[in-house]
Amino acid sequence: MSKKKTKALAPAPAFDLKQLDEVVKWAVSGASEQNILEAIDETFPGSDGRQMLGAAMMQISKNADADPLVVMAWTFEAAKYCYQRMVDANDFAGALKALKYMNELAASMEATSRPEEETA
Repeated sequence: MSKKKTKALAPAPAFDLKQLDEVVKWAVSGASEQNILEAIDETFPGSDGRQMLGAAMMQISKNADADPLVVMAWTFEAAKYCYQRMVDANDFAGALKALKYMNELAASMEATSRPEEETA
């Protein structure tokens, strides 16, 4: 029997969280890989751009494991914040749209959190 040798992965280097957040923002804003690497070189001199971009992608991928109800609740709170800002700005048409969205989201949250009724 032969044993396979597995190469241990080196731990990802620790990055300043504010810097990593900035790289995540660039990535989710649609910047190309090359543009992000150039921005890292300019904004964070001496940093390993590829490793920092990889760490940012890992950070983004962690969000894929988020509980859907938590995401819905966060979205509801964000919509509520937008509603408040729209009322403050006298954007009542936008505020009504936000209310409609919040109502639809609340219904989705209720349906998602309600256990399925068993049919006999």
